[in-house]
Amino acid sequence: MSTTVNPNPNRILKDAATIIDFNNDGKSDLFWRNKNTGENAIWLMNGTKPNYDTSTAFVASLARDWDYSIGDFNGDGKTDLFWRNSDTGENAIWLIDSTNFTPAPVQTLAKEWNFSIADLNGDGKSDIFWRNSDTGENSVWLVDGTNVTTQARVQSLSKDWDYRIADFNGDRKADILWRNDLTGENTIWSNDGNGFNNVTSLTPVAGKDWDISIADFNGDGKTDLFWRNENTGENAVWLMDGTTLTNSAFLPTVAKPWDYKIGDFNGDGKTDLFWRNSDTGQNAVWLMDGTTSTNREFLPTVASWDAGVADFNNDGKTDLFWRNENTGENAVWLMNGTSATETAFLATVPAPWSVV
Repeated sequence: MSTTVNPNPNRILKDAATIIDFNNDGKSDLFWRNKNTGENAIWLMNGTKPNYDTSTAFVASLARDWDYSIGDFNGDGKTDLFWRNSDTGENAIWLIDSTNFTPAPVQTLAKEWNFSIADLNGDGKSDIFWRNSDTGENSVWLVDGTNVTTQARVQSLSKDWDYRIADFNGDRKADILWRNDLTGENTIWSNDGNGFNNVTSLTPVAGKDWDISIADFNGDGKTDLFWRNENTGENAVWLMDGTTLTNSAFLPTVAKPWDYKIGDFNGDGKTDLFWRNSDTGQNAVWLMDGTTSTNREFLPTVASWDAGVADFNNDGKTDLFWRNENTGENAVWLMNGTSATETAFLATVPAPWSVV
């Protein structure tokens, strides 16, 4: 895969298929969508500022019943968009180069099918995993640019199971973690390039309130798991080596309404945690090293704003993007560990525009 110049050693945090970077400069960009009109726009970012003369552009409109996800379907290190119409089942891919794009329709699939974007064959290009929420059927589309080169059904699994897609053994082929909230069972389907032919059961975790996020807490390039119980506020880390659980530990409990996002605020390639209390506006960063939180610091309080994570200045360290949905105000905090080194307001963009 053509990679960005971002220096972070964690490839997930600099991969254009997971972090928006439309021009492959290693700096996160912003994609705006107006949910009422279907208008779309791109801001190419440079630290705390977009260049409004040369680096912002409206792109083609799509009606409000279209939804999108990001990927890199041609392996050029620039973020592309996959669009799906939830009513008609139509699908399309936009290959994007800065603010220019090439759209192409792809095969229609009934609206009961849900999708996830991942590299399923290790060629550096995003593919599509489909799951039928009614029947439990699963299917794989291998994609090269705007062409679906292969379509294949894989084994079905009852609709009680939910999934996360990640690379657990570091071979760049996406594996699948399955979780059954009713039984507490957890299973990994390992991808050998010819299908998900190896199935491994993990330790059960009982309770529907446990949520899972994909992370890499020890910087070995293999996916680890962060568990949070949304009811009790309990948190835990599982360090994984492929399908083997090598170490696990509970972290301090953080009661709701605190919620979290993952990033890497000190640029060491190990996943950190950003915490936000939506009621009080309090914020905190936990710097992580494996199962240990090495530093936990509160940030300034910000009420009535939503927070997102990105790397806007290409230093390999996660920054914060702030949006006030009521006023349309937007701001960026450039971060270095647990400190904001620079802050700036961006142009105001009123609702119903939303951003990723």
